[in-house]
Amino acid sequence: MSEADLSTRPSASDDTLTFHETVQRRSSVRAFLADPVPADLLTAVLEDAQRSPSNCNTQPWQVHILSGARLRAFGERLAADWAAGRSPNALSRAPERMW
Repeated sequence: MSEADLSTRPSASDDTLTFHETVQRRSSVRAFLADPVPADLLTAVLEDAQRSPSNCNTQPWQVHILSGARLRAFGERLAADWAAGRSPNALSRAPERMW
C-alpha cells in the first residue's frame, strides 16, 4: 500500500481517522488549564488505555490520581528529591526473562 493510499483512503465513518490522519494530527501538549478533569472523563480515558498494547504484554500499570493537598505534597516531595539529586528514573529495564 502506498503512502497516497494511506492519506486519501476515506475513513470508515466521520469519527474514525486513517492511520495517516492520526499521525498527522497528534501533538504534544505542554501547557494545561488549572480546571480539574471530571472523574467520569478520567475513568473513560483509563478504561480506553487499558486496551492499549504494552511491550511484550508486560502490563506495567501503576496509576495514581492526585489532587488538592496530596498533589501539592507530592510535587513538593519530587522537587525536594530533585534538589537533593534523587531524581526518580521514569524508565525501567524490562526483565531478561519473564518466566
